[in-house]
Amino acid sequence: MSLAALSRGDTVIRTSRTPGTRLSDIPNRGVTTLKLDLTSTYPEIAFTVAEALRQHETIDVLVSVAGYLLEGSVKETNEQEPQYLYKTSFSGPTNLARALLQRFRARRAGIIANVADIGALRGAHPPRDIIAQVRLRSGLLLRH
Repeated sequence: MSLAALSRGDTVIRTSRTPGTRLSDIPNRGVTTLKLDLTSTYPEIAFTVAEALRQHETIDVLVSVAGYLLEGSVKETNEQEPQYLYKTSFSGPTNLARALLQRFRARRAGIIANVADIGALRGAHPPRDIIAQVRLRSGLLLRH
């Protein structure tokens, strides 16, 4: 997605919990990379958004593709795993949107695109061990 946007001449700001691991060569292609962990607090997320705006003045589109699959039955997960899943797949993207919404409203422009999994989009009936993840992403789609 980043490379497609670059090929059209758009500016890309990419965030990651671990910016140096995946697509480590992308800064060489003109992408600004910032560290952002969506399980962080709202003030930490807002700080990263402010840093992106400091470097580029405006953000027109926010694409959130964060999330992961917590695999296993409910009885096999510990107390922290569903909470981490919730922070990554729901609270984090919501806080990221909150950090940008005031700016978008002031400009009367801006797009927030939350990319969900196929189960959330199609209403599939997943195995019981992944139902929490699908419900979270579905909730994110319904909330915005």
